[in-house]
Amino acid sequence: MEERFYIDVHFKVAKGWIAYAKINLGYDQAFVHSLFDMLAGRTLPEGFLRMNLMETKDDFAFLHQSMYCTLPQLAENCMLVTKEVFRFYNLDKGILD
Repeated sequence: MEERFYIDVHFKVAKGWIAYAKINLGYDQAFVHSLFDMLAGRTLPEGFLRMNLMETKDDFAFLHQSMYCTLPQLAENCMLVTKEVFRFYNLDKGILD
């Protein structure tokens, strides 16, 4: 699967934010944006966990959206992302697309 869109997961520390996970979402912009809109959390900068929707173009990373969430919301979001990415690329798009 071509990497174009991904989610960076960060947690807050005394000196700022530390990225500790990267979830590859593939290349389909419509799918990626609809998936990110389904995530639990808030768009306001509060909380200690953040999920950034990123896009790579010509070796540059661009931020599309951010979502701030609690630990239970992060767990729910990870399950949702895994399920939806699997469904999209295996069932909706077909394994050879």
